[in-house]
Amino acid sequence: MSYIEGSNPSFSKAVISFWFKVPQAAMDAVAKEEEAFYDQDDPGDPPLFLGLVPLVVFGKEGTSPVRADGKGSSDAQTTSTATHTCVEYAADSTDGITLNMWAWSECHDHTSTRNYYKTTWSYEAKPGKPQEPSFIAVDGDGRLAIKFESAQTGSVTLASVLTSATSKYYTQESADECWTFPAVGYCGEYNDTVVNIGGVCGILIIVAQLIAWRIGTAVADQFIGSGSPRTDHKATQEYGSGPGDAGTGAISCSPATTIAADRWHHVLISVDMTNGSASTGVAAGASYGDPKSHITATSEMYVAVDDKNYKTGAYPFQDTNQVYTGSAGQIAYSYQAARYDDRTMIPVGPVPSYSLGNMSVPAGDIGMPSHGKYVDKIRHCEMAEFQLFTGKTLDTSEESNRRLFLDFKRDANGTVIPDGDGNARLKPVKPAIAEEKLGRPDINMNGSTKWIKGTNKGSGGSFKPIGEIKKYKPDPAIRPPAA
Repeated sequence: MSYIEGSNPSFSKAVISFWFKVPQAAMDAVAKEEEAFYDQDDPGDPPLFLGLVPLVVFGKEGTSPVRADGKGSSDAQTTSTATHTCVEYAADSTDGITLNMWAWSECHDHTSTRNYYKTTWSYEAKPGKPQEPSFIAVDGDGRLAIKFESAQTGSVTLASVLTSATSKYYTQESADECWTFPAVGYCGEYNDTVVNIGGVCGILIIVAQLIAWRIGTAVADQFIGSGSPRTDHKATQEYGSGPGDAGTGAISCSPATTIAADRWHHVLISVDMTNGSASTGVAAGASYGDPKSHITATSEMYVAVDDKNYKTGAYPFQDTNQVYTGSAGQIAYSYQAARYDDRTMIPVGPVPSYSLGNMSVPAGDIGMPSHGKYVDKIRHCEMAEFQLFTGKTLDTSEESNRRLFLDFKRDANGTVIPDGDGNARLKPVKPAIAEEKLGRPDINMNGSTKWIKGTNKGSGGSFKPIGEIKKYKPDPAIRPPAA
């Protein structure tokens, strides 16, 4: 594969303009490669640039967040109570003249045990994984993908993590239990005698008393308990800080347009990362509210494709050019930890927050369509008129800014001159026009000879061509977008 590579400067602001053409075969190849990867039973982590045809790669790789890998262990705990239990029994006898009724207790001692559980969690830092450096690419479906990777880790406060939990239980040193009869009312010796007073009335008294005694002592279902005080212990949870970060910060977008294969396209990008990204999470028990209130700092990105401007803003800023890092978005939807006392929620630890100010793309290797580290990701494509201005920004919604890089051929009076087929087409503008407004670019690859030799007419040093770089025909040109 052929490519040119050099060095890019560090920047927080930049304007990038270039022309490109991607063959259908290249788009089909990356789509097939991506499908084959995810068709595996256990594909694992996707390789960098999976499903992408790189157009330019620059800066340094990022890193995904360090994660807390938690492991828990549960131990059974035991508490016991020394118990003295008595059960009352009853009997009676009668000779027709005297009714004798008595009760007694039979007791035994035992120790009752109860289990409760204490669970502890330990956390190990799971390192982040490499992420693509900054790039501009096209995927297999013709979507343009743009990423600016800072390789910077912001300041992050994560929600507290659960470190231990104990189930509810109670403690009691000793207990006395008495199961007796309602007719007796306690555990112990009981005696009573009824004497026949004679006659029918006396007999009836004996019979009635005997029936009442036997009904009242049929089941020892009256419980009387005493003992040392019982202490109830509520379920508890303990929290602490765990390992982790939010990874390196990157902003990205994919304009709502489709790149047609085998046709020339122009892309104009402006980025301003000086404001960085910041966000705050949600306090325990609070409603989420307005999503915009949680994203507290954003960067700006402007994109025009084929002379049409596109909004780049991520939710909830869809109709703007405000973009933020994935880390900021993750923290914005993170909740403060909470424990529960019965049904009462009690906030624990900090409300999550994230801040990465004054982001910048670091100095590093730049390659078109990639550089040597990712040579296996290079697909055939055609490129032209690459310009990179650092420290500058443009609003791509303003036609006058787009005309710095592409315009119609005009006569001395400024009238548009159509091509031989009668159609007017937008074509590359001489680099001197953009330089008048933006100053000398860091990279200016203008004309086939400069690409073939790696000659950079900007201030950023020469490029090294690798492999055979061929001149293309016809020159870049596009029909203007429909009104």
